[in-house]
Amino acid sequence: MSVAGRGVVFDLDGVLVRSEHLWELGWRRYAERHRGPWGDADTRACQGMSVPEWGRYLAHRTSHDPHDAATWGIASVVAAYRAGEVALAPGAAELV
Repeated sequence: MSVAGRGVVFDLDGVLVRSEHLWELGWRRYAERHRGPWGDADTRACQGMSVPEWGRYLAHRTSHDPHDAATWGIASVVAAYRAGEVALAPGAAELV
């Protein structure tokens, strides 16, 4: 099987797509779902964290399991990608 013409592009939030808001929305929805407090300061605290780090943070705010928090947060962003809710950054298509 030939792999010519195929490839994978790795992205960080804001480089090729605008997705940071989707992470915030997932964290906020998880907190609301579990009646945990969540505000702008929580979002700022989680920005730049790894998945295990923000999973623990979110679990602490909601008194739930860190793995559950991380799994749910990732699933919410994946669902948004699949629904086409992610916009390309200006010039991203041309760059790739």
